[in-house]
Amino acid sequence: MALVKRISKGSPLTAQELDDNFDFLQSQIQVGTSGTSGTSGKDGTQGVSGSSGSSGKDGTQGVSGSSGSSGKDGTSGTSG
Repeated sequence: MALVKRISKGSPLTAQELDDNFDFLQSQIQVGTSGTSGTSGKDGTQGVSGSSGSSGKDGTQGVSGSSGSSGKDGTSGTSG
């Protein structure tokens, strides 16, 4: 049996037609829910962790500059 619709019928539904519509819908719901449940999806695998980066090499210390030479002693000025 299919649903009886007011517009298709051209007049209001009787109480029996309304009850028949409800019974039809209830039977459709029960048919849709009586199937077997679907299977759950498989769990995904966890991603692989990356390896730790290696530490950078220690830099060498800069070379110290050579010491400057001492200035020569100047000569004294002459008196006027």
